Amino acid sequence: MDIDYTLIYGVIASVVSAVIIAAVTRRLLGARVGWPRAIIVSGVALFAFGPVGLWVARQTGLVRGETITVGTAEVLGLFLLGFCWALVACTAVLVILEALVPTGTFSSPLQWPRAIRDAARRGARYAHLSWIVASSGLSGVLRQGPRSERFDEALVRMFERAGVSFVKLGQLLSTRQDVVPPSTARALSRLQSEAEPAPTADILGVLAQDWGKDPDTVLARFDAQPLGAASIAQVHGAQLQSGLEVVLKVQRPVAQASVRVDGDIIMRFARTSERRFGWARELGLAALAGGLVKVMKEELDYVVEAGYTRTAARLLAPSPDLVVPQVYPELSSRRVLVMSRLSGVPVERGAERLSPERRTELARTLLQATLSGVLVDGFFHADLHPGNLLLLDDDRLGLLDFGAVGVIDQETRTLLAALLAAIVDDDNVAAATALGMAFDLPADVDRRVLRRELGRIMTLVHTSGEVGATLFTELFGLLRAHHIAVPGDVAGAFRTLASVEETLKVLDPETSLLKGARAVMPALIKRLTEPEQLGRKLGAESLVALSVARRLPERGEVISNALARGEFSLRTHPLADLGERRWLRSVLDDAVSGFFAAVLAVIAVILAMTPGGGSLTPELGLNQIAAAVLGLVAVVLALRVLVRVFARRSSNGD
Repeated sequence: MDIDYTLIYGVIASVVSAVIIAAVTRRLLGARVGWPRAIIVSGVALFAFGPVGLWVARQTGLVRGETITVGTAEVLGLFLLGFCWALVACTAVLVILEALVPTGTFSSPLQWPRAIRDAARRGARYAHLSWIVASSGLSGVLRQGPRSERFDEALVRMFERAGVSFVKLGQLLSTRQDVVPPSTARALSRLQSEAEPAPTADILGVLAQDWGKDPDTVLARFDAQPLGAASIAQVHGAQLQSGLEVVLKVQRPVAQASVRVDGDIIMRFARTSERRFGWARELGLAALAGGLVKVMKEELDYVVEAGYTRTAARLLAPSPDLVVPQVYPELSSRRVLVMSRLSGVPVERGAERLSPERRTELARTLLQATLSGVLVDGFFHADLHPGNLLLLDDDRLGLLDFGAVGVIDQETRTLLAALLAAIVDDDNVAAATALGMAFDLPADVDRRVLRRELGRIMTLVHTSGEVGATLFTELFGLLRAHHIAVPGDVAGAFRTLASVEETLKVLDPETSLLKGARAVMPALIKRLTEPEQLGRKLGAESLVALSVARRLPERGEVISNALARGEFSLRTHPLADLGERRWLRSVLDDAVSGFFAAVLAVIAVILAMTPGGGSLTPELGLNQIAAAVLGLVAVVLALRVLVRVFARRSSNGD
């Protein structure tokens, strides 16, 4: 069989030429345009260049019949000009494509099957959720938002009907009283996570997939009836082949896909709501939804929860009355968590059997461990309600479910300790100072009003003798009223302290968070200020101070010499930030480029319409050729300005 090498060489030359043209076009744009679209557009332009160029040559008299009417030098120059216009045409097409469908909008072909599957699921889910939103009455009150009397109930109905992910989202949102109104938080707190158990075969299938073996080779017994079934996972009792009693927390098979699809829908809805509704912008709905979706996805990874559980066991080791289940990492995975089984009953049912002294002792131990986790260690159980506590058979407390924990940095812990100590001592001046240092206060906050309102809340707390949910509800309302943002983990710390109050009342009705904090805070403050801990902090700070001090003599000498010579001056930089200078420079560059593009375009139009100046052919004058050159430069400048403006808007999130 004869091989047509001419065709092969032609294809290779075309591909190489298309790649070169694509590279030049990307360079002209000054932006990272996707290679596939750049090569496709350049290839189309390359194949169209011959026919289009010949048509233009005939129209301008450069070619008559089969004869070229101008010299070789003129042909080469005009060919180069035409080729440049082809490049500009490619650039214009790419700019339009980037504006309509930015690079990165679509995944690589290898990811298309999954993307198509997810898109189909998302489309079906959109239709289902649209019906749920309409039937629950939420669509009629979205514009007013929480200001509508019917909003809270409609929101709860929608979350209840929408399934696994939305129930979990509602539960998380109910704990963020720092950003949602109290009425909305109370309504969402009624959402129940209990659900119909998944079929036993499905649960065993998850175990087999994650263990890579038949569950019967690992388990001597598996209790088909779950101990509890929630929206995301369910818990089963079991016995290992070694005879150890364990509990298995197994994720529902559909949980991962459900949260992935619903999480994307939630984010799209939040961004759309911010654009359309004022209440959503005030709430910062997109950022709030992003944080909650992130938490939902993190809670789906039981490897993380296993690590949290082991950390909690290590930190609580000095408190023998508090027990954390042992994790078996060799049997745990992202969807399966295997832990030792704690034998006991819910603390509400078992507290009556304890002596008053033991109940008081356990309440104090629990409070001290909770405050120590929040204020000293910076790691704490963020969902410490009575349902997550067991009274064990040996009269100790078992802590369950470390899927939600809080982590707080050292500086914030110190400030929270100061805030809580001030609240306990009824010192609103110190409390307001600690509050202002712990959180970023807006520039327009009236600190005197803030201090007075905080003092009023503290007075009511001390009058009632309780710090629990009332204090934190009032405190969150105060922060919302002054538009003070609270980090999620700090809000989790407040929530934990509020929920532990409820548990303290179950253990010992005579105690309270305020009373207990008064008893344990001196010991915690002593731990925070003990010489060894302060010495470690001062060590790092001393090294920094030493580096600064060593530079002071040199800088002092420079200043004193300048003063002696009368050359000392102060200069201010309104645009001291490098990012601001770059932004201003880019705006000025674009303005200058746009101005020159407009000037060159006007000159090109005038030249194109002006006869004379000599001619190459009766149809083509030198003025028209000059107009084509100037127009080419004008279009390139204009396209670059457009691309830079789009890029700047995209980076600003507009």
